[in-house]
Amino acid sequence: MVQILRNFRLIALIVALGLTGCTTSVEDANPTRGAASKAPTLDVVTKAMEKMNCEYIDILENDIQSFDDMSGAECVVPDISSLIVRIYATPGTPYKILDEWGPGLSAENQLMYSDTWIAIGKPDELTRIFDSYSHIGPTTEIPTPVAQTPPEIAVSECTIYASTSIVSAATTPDTYAASINHIDEIYPGMKSLIETNITEKDLVKIRDLNTNAPARLEAFLSTFGASIKSFCRSMPTS
Repeated sequence: MVQILRNFRLIALIVALGLTGCTTSVEDANPTRGAASKAPTLDVVTKAMEKMNCEYIDILENDIQSFDDMSGAECVVPDISSLIVRIYATPGTPYKILDEWGPGLSAENQLMYSDTWIAIGKPDELTRIFDSYSHIGPTTEIPTPVAQTPPEIAVSECTIYASTSIVSAATTPDTYAASINHIDEIYPGMKSLIETNITEKDLVKIRDLNTNAPARLEAFLSTFGASIKSFCRSMPTS
């Protein structure tokens, strides 16, 4: 089940950006790696997006697949390119998650990043919006990944299980019913977390997005991110 949501993020990225390309992983020489540096705010990002003739702008309230807290936004411009921006709470996080985004990069949709944020979009748009911030890029090369720590892995895996279970409850309820008790044994309280916080209206919304607008599903799921992260961080680690 965990792989379902990872595939969903890749599909959503490809749908949003419209193109895929080849990427390579390289060593970088970012002098701010692992240390806080000036980052764009979500307000700066959304105001820039409002000038891009977006078909829609989705706000991301959290990252529903990784350990760190995040805020972000996604702008989709029909038949051209999109802009995806994620701002993380912890310096160094981008180096631990960027390998997931590599398949969506191309000459038309490149990457700009620093120690706390990532942005993917047209190179000229990235430069226009983010050139005044400490950054690497635009580039199609992802940095050499940094491994998550065991506690970070534990929170990431729990977060993915919760998010995937929510989607399953909406789209494949029989599968959810057959698996949730086992998942609840691994993460005691997850069944209650889901069934207390997710309403029937939410399930209908998830089914609709999953069918008609999969690229927008992650933004909706991110509204549950704070509750999921709080739960997952409360889990004991070995």
